Amino acid sequence: EYDLSRTVLDLVRSVDLDDDDYRQDPIRKNDKMEVDTRKVYQVVMKRGHTLDFENERVRDFVYDLLKAQDRRLGRSEILNTEVPEKDDVLELMEEYRADEEEIDELESEAEELQEELDEIILRDVYELDDSDIEVIDEFLEVW
Repeated sequence: EYDLSRTVLDLVRSVDLDDDDYRQDPIRKNDKMEVDTRKVYQVVMKRGHTLDFENERVRDFVYDLLKAQDRRLGRSEILNTEVPEKDDVLELMEEYRADEEEIDELESEAEELQEELDEIILRDVYELDDSDIEVIDEFLEVW
């Protein structure tokens, strides 16, 4: 639904990529302080090869976008990857972070429900007491 009329080059503050072969494994995120105490958010393609951003969410978007490629990337391919406008990127990342939080909450809730279900099955279906359940738990910890 977003207009992909921009490229990574439109989002980046500065570029220090002088190679044309970037593998997925070393790509990482980094924060660094500039002399004027301003933070710069980086995507580090490999040592000394960075994309600098003024905004952490924009950096995270580009990082996730590049990691999703799951293949070697060239300099021009990275810089010319189509992206939404900066405001749309910020909106997307806000929604993405909210979705991640909701997923974490739902996973926690599912784990609690699973533990509750396990307890009911052990006690009511198999009629086990605390000592029996302790033996089972110890056995399962080994595995």
